[in-house]
Amino acid sequence: RRVQIDALGNGAIMYLHSMAYNRIRELCWDSSGMNYKIGHKDFRLGASCGMNDQFISIYLYISGDNADKRLAGLEQQKTEIEEELGFSLEWGAQKETASNDRRVSTTESNTDPNDKSDRPRQYEWLAERLNKMHQVFAPRIQELP
Repeated sequence: RRVQIDALGNGAIMYLHSMAYNRIRELCWDSSGMNYKIGHKDFRLGASCGMNDQFISIYLYISGDNADKRLAGLEQQKTEIEEELGFSLEWGAQKETASNDRRVSTTESNTDPNDKSDRPRQYEWLAERLNKMHQVFAPRIQELP
């Protein structure tokens, strides 16, 4: 079962805001939870966690009729993007639905979002990845049709 990271409480949100202030201040809250606009109506950055599956994740969500084309445009730059980020990404379709939406994500597996003693490390991981993904993807998204 996937849930939004805000299920961890205000501590996660406060920490993300303080650690990634330079990027987050440029982003806007979306009504669906821990999602941020990134300069195009069909793109957003988000954070999620799996309480049962034991993971935390940052993702770039791509929606709309051109999601496949836009993902393909970004995938052409996959090597450069991952080098700039300093970590690899998972590229592809939304696994949870049969929609045409796509996502690019980075996941920290074997991480228990219920473990309060590990939350500071989790929040730092989330903030750093969110900040890096915004920095690397935002200019590229502006260039896509």
